[in-house]
Amino acid sequence: MRARRLLAAVVTTGLIAPTAVVVASSTAPASAATATRVVSGYSNQPAVYASRKPATTGDNVYAAGYALDGAGRRVTEGTVYLQRQLAGEATWSNIAVGTTSSVIATSKAVRNANYRVYYTGSANFTPSWTPTIKINVGRKVKTKSIRGKQAGLKGNVKPAAKVKIIVQKKVGKKYKKFKTLRTNRKGSFKIILPAPRSGRSYWKITFAGSKGYSKTVWKGYTYKSF
Repeated sequence: MRARRLLAAVVTTGLIAPTAVVVASSTAPASAATATRVVSGYSNQPAVYASRKPATTGDNVYAAGYALDGAGRRVTEGTVYLQRQLAGEATWSNIAVGTTSSVIATSKAVRNANYRVYYTGSANFTPSWTPTIKINVGRKVKTKSIRGKQAGLKGNVKPAAKVKIIVQKKVGKKYKKFKTLRTNRKGSFKIILPAPRSGRSYWKITFAGSKGYSKTVWKGYTYKSF
């Protein structure tokens, strides 16, 4: 008896709660204030980065940065924050607070957002911050293969939403559109795919992005086993 099968893998695209908006600059320092700069605390990474690329909802976002004066010495006044600006928002919020010279924090990716490490400055030091670091985040897709008389994929996306799904079949070296469907309002979906009598059929399934989320891409293949 032939059983249809599908094998594949998803290809994903101690903090304080977010506080009120932090204005991009603090009270203007005295004219004699020393200029500062914020640098990454990592030797081979930017000051903020996700645990994987592309990131999905719930992945870790790591941050480490510190403020220096013009001579390269750590400042000893003011406070350093990890800040986030979610997609669609115009303001920055503090999501972690450090010390007078540095911040080290881990947060969770929730949706597309800009990040930066921000130093408030003081009467003796000017405020400064890292360049904006954008982290794109796709919805988390949980899947389970359908086996038996039918082959395919079922599961759900989180956060739940009606998400467009584009199914493409590999023809030669390119993927061509096979069909389009959507998850329901609870984020659930079921995709039935044909399996060839011999060999394998290769598929690419794209869960569309939006203003707040990037697309998530799933790749795999179907085949018939005896």
